[in-house]
Amino acid sequence: MPVLTACEAGSLSNKELQTAAGIRDRSTFHINYLTPLLKRNLLERTIPDKPTSSKQKYRLTAKGKQLLAAANFSTGQSNEQPTG
Repeated sequence: MPVLTACEAGSLSNKELQTAAGIRDRSTFHINYLTPLLKRNLLERTIPDKPTSSKQKYRLTAKGKQLLAAANFSTGQSNEQPTG
């Protein structure tokens, strides 16, 4: 889930996501990580009508945010800042 976790901060480029996942090979990253997340509607393109754009970035969908929230809840992690 490192790709989804990285996207919590906002939209990221292909290279930024690949680095977050710790994958060196671009095709491996696309086949094993990025494409499945897009197909499961956990990530979406910021420029959906131009998937190969050099300016393309990826962001979490509502479904992706829900999955991360559920994962964080089940592991006892929280992204909320302490108050006071």
